[in-house]
Amino acid sequence: MPTPREVNPSNGYFSMGGDTLRVPIKLFAENRRRLVNSLKNEAALPEHPVILLEGGQDQGICAGDSSDVGPIFKQEGYFHWAFGVLEPDCYGAIDVESGNSILFVPKLPDEYRIWMGPIPSLEEWKQRYEVDEAVYIPDMKDYLWNLHLKGSSHLLVLDGINSDSKKQVIQAAFNGISEFKVNKDLLFDVFAECRVIKSETELEVMRYATRMSCEAHKAVMKMISPGMREYQCEAAFLNHIYLYGG
Repeated sequence: MPTPREVNPSNGYFSMGGDTLRVPIKLFAENRRRLVNSLKNEAALPEHPVILLEGGQDQGICAGDSSDVGPIFKQEGYFHWAFGVLEPDCYGAIDVESGNSILFVPKLPDEYRIWMGPIPSLEEWKQRYEVDEAVYIPDMKDYLWNLHLKGSSHLLVLDGINSDSKKQVIQAAFNGISEFKVNKDLLFDVFAECRVIKSETELEVMRYATRMSCEAHKAVMKMISPGMREYQCEAAFLNHIYLYGG
């Protein structure tokens, strides 16, 4: 019998197996609720507000590289905080009035499965990330337009600069967004404040990450010897993290 394809997250948890921490997907639903509740306290909240976030994009192959391997993908932080999605090229929306969450996903061609494996159905996306709806990105404009009375939705998008990195956050955009009412002034500060204040579930994840980092540093100190190079210490650190921490 073939081994069933491992899907992550599944059954309500993200897990790398073994003794690694099982991160509940409800963590992200809890984050969305916190964000919605904070926005509802804002006097400047427009009518029919809908949060729209854009995830990180697939970077393709490495520039100037003749191989077919691209850089390791890392999800955009705000999008990951709200949805926990691991895959690139997605969008997410939250209807502030109802609290409902919508995940917009790429409609991948059939040939994708030849190299990358089975393509999840919309129902599988919905179950995997525990959102209220999953919609293909080509249908996103029409979905958002009809979410409230014929284009009355007010899209709240991020617009701001990270005070530490000095980098601009990703401002959600798609073909046809100019036809919507868009608010760029409200979401960023409220969202950033929510990310600063950690939930108990987030603290549990941080405690696990801190413990694994400490153990990896101790593993490096046990094996280091005169004449070793920094890259060898880094290799030992990463080996411990991947071997035991996931």
